[in-house]
Amino acid sequence: MHVELKERLLAHSQSDCWENAKEEWYFDNVFYAEEGVPCLCTDYPIKHVCVIGNCENADTKFICRSCANEVLEADIAEEIFSSVEKLKEDITKSMTSRVLEYMMFKGLVSGFEFEFYSNVMDKQDILEGQMNSKKIINQKLIDFTTYETFSTFSKIRSILLWASGNKRYRTNFVESIKRAGERNGLFSKKQIQNIDEIYMKDVVE
Repeated sequence: MHVELKERLLAHSQSDCWENAKEEWYFDNVFYAEEGVPCLCTDYPIKHVCVIGNCENADTKFICRSCANEVLEADIAEEIFSSVEKLKEDITKSMTSRVLEYMMFKGLVSGFEFEFYSNVMDKQDILEGQMNSKKIINQKLIDFTTYETFSTFSKIRSILLWASGNKRYRTNFVESIKRAGERNGLFSKKQIQNIDEIYMKDVVE
């Protein structure tokens, strides 16, 4: 494992022992950063960004795909990026079963959508209506991995975390936008504007 990655992750972990600290980190999601963000291992800008979270202190860090494989000993990030790139080239193609499960875990597809996609993903010939439904689900994955969507979800998490310490603050509106983002895979311009305004007014200030 990259020495700097290990040292920096350890510095942001609760445990001082690497073997225990490593278990604190889990795969959260991925996004594309057009301008690039620094990877935790070398500070070198990366465009295919993996987000990992710490279950002990709620910290999050950005790492590259290879680092994600080393830390988590799993290749789900690589599989998501591969599926997205394939779907960008041809929206009629299918994501993998693991990526579909990831979408289900993130709340991006309903139980009905999950079962539907599972049934048609390996079929060559499907009805036009089925293909349209499949394309909608594929587009959700593409939209969910944009920086704009990731940034909005991050601000929502920050708002809800701030609100947990301010009991008088009503979170219904923010949670409704969060559910819409999970349901659609992206946010409308108005929803993004609303979250930005709440974030700047209540969290930053």
